[in-house]
Amino acid sequence: MPRSGQALKMIALISFTLAVGICICLCGEPSYQGKSASEWLDYWDIAGANAAFKAMGTNAVPFLIKTLEEKPSKLAEAVDKALEAHPGRIPASVEKVLPKAHPVEARRDAAAFFLGELGPVAEAAIPTLFRICCDTNENGRVQDQTWSALAKMGEKGIVLVPDYLRWLKGNDPELQVTGASLLGTVGPKAHLAVPELLKAAGGTNPSLARIAARALWKIDRQTNVALRIHTRDLQNTNTTWRQSAIISLREMGPAALEAAPQIEPFLRDPDDSMRRYAEKALGEIAPDLLASSQRQMNQHSDEQIARLIQMMREAEYPQRYRAVEAVGVFGPAAKAAVPALVEALEGFVPRTGILLSVSKQSSQRAVAEALAEIGPDARAAVPGLIARLRENSGFHPWFCRSLGRIGPDAREAAPVLEDLLQSDSAWVRLLRRRRSLGLCQPNARTR
Repeated sequence: MPRSGQALKMIALISFTLAVGICICLCGEPSYQGKSASEWLDYWDIAGANAAFKAMGTNAVPFLIKTLEEKPSKLAEAVDKALEAHPGRIPASVEKVLPKAHPVEARRDAAAFFLGELGPVAEAAIPTLFRICCDTNENGRVQDQTWSALAKMGEKGIVLVPDYLRWLKGNDPELQVTGASLLGTVGPKAHLAVPELLKAAGGTNPSLARIAARALWKIDRQTNVALRIHTRDLQNTNTTWRQSAIISLREMGPAALEAAPQIEPFLRDPDDSMRRYAEKALGEIAPDLLASSQRQMNQHSDEQIARLIQMMREAEYPQRYRAVEAVGVFGPAAKAAVPALVEALEGFVPRTGILLSVSKQSSQRAVAEALAEIGPDARAAVPGLIARLRENSGFHPWFCRSLGRIGPDAREAAPVLEDLLQSDSAWVRLLRRRRSLGLCQPNARTR
């Protein structure tokens, strides 16, 4: 047979072998609604794929474990590094056929995510997840996803309690926090860890104490310890710690009734997200206190808003700033404050001090946030917000958010916003990406 014929025969044989291999591989996978597990893993709709894997249940677990264990080849990793180091140097026709590590890691990341979504049903994956978590040479993103999946195994994670305890008793602060957190996810079956968690809750590491307190509540309903630590965190100057404390107290429900009076002031916090956390927490812990507080706030809102308007126009810098922050708490009910806020949008600064430009920008940001809370009734502020956008002051996100919350009455800002979309700043690139993914809807009132 001529060489050309032999070559054609060899190509045909290889093609047939690959086709059979692919067929066997796909046929051996579970399926849902006519799609194989591989197709669902690569499906663009995460919610749809999540529903599919949950429907497949334990049948999908071996496939997800196998995918998670399939690391990219050394060649693929080298190709990714070369493409990153020399963008555009490799012809597109060549790049298209080269093996790449990124798609493999993306599939592994997705596999870990769906194992986590399956939760205790995927207990067979626990050894693989744990091994990847402990592998210092692993892909960082995949490793983060496996930690998250491991935390969702619930009481099935009891097999790893000795390892979690070892971390908790060790000298690495990060591993101590991780161990305490994962012990909490196991729940009551991790009762052997209670003495060590009590020791951690009473220690000098505040981060570890906080996580240990949450774990103690989940494992042994240690109410007094949890209340002591979480109420202490309510007084912390760190916003994240305060939010974490409110969330933890909410999880305790009526058992945290003693802390309700300390949560109640957060209903009037300048930070709208903090107000929402506090409202949800009191709804679970002390609904009667929540209702009475809201009635009291509504009864005196007009006089409070009038006093804040006067402060914005007449007081010194610190009081003016706090008044702007406070007026946003009232939301649409503070529409009477819009003229004063429009005046303040020019920016006010302390009479003394060297960081005048910083103070001015900070006050403009606070005003923009208050206008966003008022919403459509703040339409009179549109020209001022457009002017601030044109100044390129660095606070575009807050001005844009205000315009978005005002809605259709801010349509005159559209040309300026379109011009900003050509910017190279990081937040604008994020906005473009969100819009391309369909995450930004016209006139949507999102926070």
